[in-house]
Amino acid sequence: MGFRCHRHGGNVTASHCAVNFLAPAQGNLFVARAHVVKASRRQVFVDAQLMAERADSSAVVATGNTVLVPLSAA
Repeated sequence: MGFRCHRHGGNVTASHCAVNFLAPAQGNLFVARAHVVKASRRQVFVDAQLMAERADSSAVVATGNTVLVPLSAA
């Protein structure tokens, strides 16, 4: 999630992070997608999903959200 946030202000640190494990992660390929819900000068809210891909199907196996705080340039 921090990589997605990097576009919105450089280096960040997490002030909150939660992960919900929905199903066993079984698959041939795993794809993580994150998007910025809201970005301000002091906080960036990010949601993410982890998908397990198989030859014939895909399923969400985990979700997460975090609040990131941009770090000042030193």
